[in-house]
Amino acid sequence: MLSRNKSLPLLLTAVILLSLPAGCKREDAPPPEEPVTVTRLKPSNWKNPLEPPDLVTPYQVEVPQENREKMEELKASAGDVVAYLEVPGTSINDVIVQYSGDDLAYVRANGQYYYERKDIYGNYKWEGCFFMDFEDRIGSGSAAEMPQNTILYGHHLGNPQGVTNDPNGAMFAPLLFFREEEFATKTPYIYLTTESEDLIYQVFAAGDMQTVTRPVEYNLAQYTAEQFTQLIEDMRRRSYFLYPDVEVSPGDKLLTLSTCIYDYGTYRQNHSQRFVVFAKLVTDGRFEETANVEANPDRLIPTW
Repeated sequence: MLSRNKSLPLLLTAVILLSLPAGCKREDAPPPEEPVTVTRLKPSNWKNPLEPPDLVTPYQVEVPQENREKMEELKASAGDVVAYLEVPGTSINDVIVQYSGDDLAYVRANGQYYYERKDIYGNYKWEGCFFMDFEDRIGSGSAAEMPQNTILYGHHLGNPQGVTNDPNGAMFAPLLFFREEEFATKTPYIYLTTESEDLIYQVFAAGDMQTVTRPVEYNLAQYTAEQFTQLIEDMRRRSYFLYPDVEVSPGDKLLTLSTCIYDYGTYRQNHSQRFVVFAKLVTDGRFEETANVEANPDRLIPTW
């Protein structure tokens, strides 16, 4: 007779054999499946946080090389040429001159600027040419040398000339396109080519104003930090559109384009009405394909 200790394993074996279905046989385990490679798609704007941040945006802006070629060609024959201006999408595409005489007071002789009724060679021309404020000193035109505010002037020649507004007119008349939302949206930048650099300015305001604005004049070359802040606030209040994505601080440099308008009487009735476009120099290499603009519901309208 088996002992109790030895009979227990035999009993367990018998129970297991009886529990197997009749006619079944043990099958081999299936082979292991091939490993599956999982590819995790990253969003298009994904960036490794360990890598340094990008210094430029994917969308870039380049000033046409032909602007410099035209400027250099005309500067060879007209010594007062200091820059070349282009407002994309308009006929504003020409050189800028600045009176270079020793007596700067002559610029304002007889109540008008020297180049107001002259061509770039100093010959009489009723429509004048594009010219830079005599107080601006740009040196070679590098970003570092540009004044805090570079002011450019040009006539508004509509049809009939000097009577009605006409953005399709000549000289600075196309600046009035910045009153139209579609144009303002697709034209975020203005180009200024100088002797040493291609400068790109980002528009942040465009509005109607008097020739002398308060509390701060819009066409001064330099401002204190407090004056500059007041200027930017005032220009935004006067702008047809708000540009919420464009930040402007006292350390920025401006480009100001000024021309006559005829919304507040004829030129004889009111010769101090102006339309002015303001832009700031882009220094960080960041560009946007379009401008984010919003209609200004409380636009400040000039009074006389």
